[in-house]
Amino acid sequence: MGIFQTEEEVASSPSQAFIGSNWRPGDIRYADLNGDGEINPGNETLDDPGDKTIIGNSTPRYSFGINLDLHYKNFSLTSFFQGIGKRDYWPSDGNGPGFSLQCGPRRMVLHYRYLDRKRIGMPIFRQLTFSTNTKQNLQVQSRYIQDASYIRLKNLTLSYNFSPELLSNIGLAGAQIYVAGMNLWEVSGIRKPLDPENLHTNVLSGENFNGAVEYPLQRIYSVGVNVTF
Repeated sequence: MGIFQTEEEVASSPSQAFIGSNWRPGDIRYADLNGDGEINPGNETLDDPGDKTIIGNSTPRYSFGINLDLHYKNFSLTSFFQGIGKRDYWPSDGNGPGFSLQCGPRRMVLHYRYLDRKRIGMPIFRQLTFSTNTKQNLQVQSRYIQDASYIRLKNLTLSYNFSPELLSNIGLAGAQIYVAGMNLWEVSGIRKPLDPENLHTNVLSGENFNGAVEYPLQRIYSVGVNVTF
């Protein structure tokens, strides 16, 4: 349904008391799917799911890999692309909208807290503590489900093989010079700094508010020479 914009919207909307209290503009506005005037999970059964419905699938589907191998004269170009064609992701590990200062990664917390929430489309912050364990803006809903499909260039190597005629004059059987890279490029609908290949962690360079140190996927470059005597 979106985000409450006015007190009038809060007052005229279906009751969300099952989730929390003191609703105000800036909070998530959940959809009353069964039309009973209340937002709740019903009996949490197939016959009575309340206002719950299937809105995504976190299982990776259509995994693929593509190898390309090109040769021209003494040059060779090899590459490997990897990806997932379809996957939905709900950021339940602390990267979600409105998550507490104790749990959210620093960059995303500061981004959501200090930028104009209307401009970035995020709900207001609800401080989550042991004494006020509100779940108001943390319920799974379709607004913040992310597209975690991706394609990534995992490996790319450009090499040049010196001709045998040239090498025979200096007593070498073979010589090759190459430049290579790993994780050089990707396309994904996932929100930064999350990485679609590592969604089991809060992918963030630095510390989160739990004190854990987390690192994003590294881009690696190398240059080398292979020599055969």
